[in-house]
Amino acid sequence: MLHDIQLVTVLDYLAHGREGDESPQYRKPQLLQVIKEEGFVLCELVLKQGPLGTIGDPLNVNEYPEYIEFIREIGYEDLSVGAKTELEHIIREIIQNDSQKFVDFFNNSNPISIRLHQLNLLPGIGGKIRDRILNSRKYSSFESFEDLEEKIEGLYNPQEIILNRILDELKNPDIKYHIFVNTK
Repeated sequence: MLHDIQLVTVLDYLAHGREGDESPQYRKPQLLQVIKEEGFVLCELVLKQGPLGTIGDPLNVNEYPEYIEFIREIGYEDLSVGAKTELEHIIREIIQNDSQKFVDFFNNSNPISIRLHQLNLLPGIGGKIRDRILNSRKYSSFESFEDLEEKIEGLYNPQEIILNRILDELKNPDIKYHIFVNTK
């Protein structure tokens, strides 16, 4: 599984294993809870030795095979309190660092069915704003989040809209349509 995951960001380091783990202290592994930047996949790295990075650090796991025993995907409910606290901040940074990818979602989103468009899956985007986005992008692509806000009346803080959708997909893996988070 190491080859499936490359760039991650550290959410939390659990030097004494998960809270609530009933195992004897000497048997509890050191854990690193991370989010894979591509597809926003939550994972737990079981460490042979540690620590490996600090909270907020980007980390290429393929560079540290001697530190990592194995990697497992986890759900939002498996995150530590600290990891849940950091999650929003780190996703916001990922969106800012790769903003063009998310602006391009507004440029390239498609209908899901006759009655539903991908844009409608974003919180706060109803029919009127969706139609304004679709009409505007016929004439020119959006260059940035600022450009998007400037051109689309009634659309405020599109980065936060994306962030809220990603958090919703992470917290509710059973929702029907995932547009940003890769599911298991």
